[in-house]
Amino acid sequence: PAASVLTLEQATEIIGLRCNKKFLHNVIASEYRFLYFGVPDLQSPTIRFDPPDLLLPSAYDSRDAANYFQRLDERMKTELVRPSNSHLGTTNPSEAARWGTPSSVWPLGDCHFAWLADGGNFLGSTGNILVDGLNCGEVSLDD
Repeated sequence: PAASVLTLEQATEIIGLRCNKKFLHNVIASEYRFLYFGVPDLQSPTIRFDPPDLLLPSAYDSRDAANYFQRLDERMKTELVRPSNSHLGTTNPSEAARWGTPSSVWPLGDCHFAWLADGGNFLGSTGNILVDGLNCGEVSLDD
């Protein structure tokens, strides 16, 4: 994956200027529960461009997980965000550590995101999925 290393000051400035505003509203609405992603060998803030991998068995070392995300992708085929064009993150740094250094994620520019209405893990869930600004009123956002 391509990455640009930044100082903490540069990262803070870029987040303030370019981070997706709906995402920032969600962080605030969640009482500042950050989104984490496990990144191997990360030592400092970076801008990363990692290709989606949820449909690959190697993402979870599991054919069953890849099949689950393939079925979920079919279920979400009319949505802007779905497993075939996405990454999973977690608000639990310990969970993110299973895949590398727990690193907070701050999407830059135009992006889309989804979460389970009742929380929890996507893998195996059949729960209601909320997608970016759609249904935002259900979680008390000023949309």
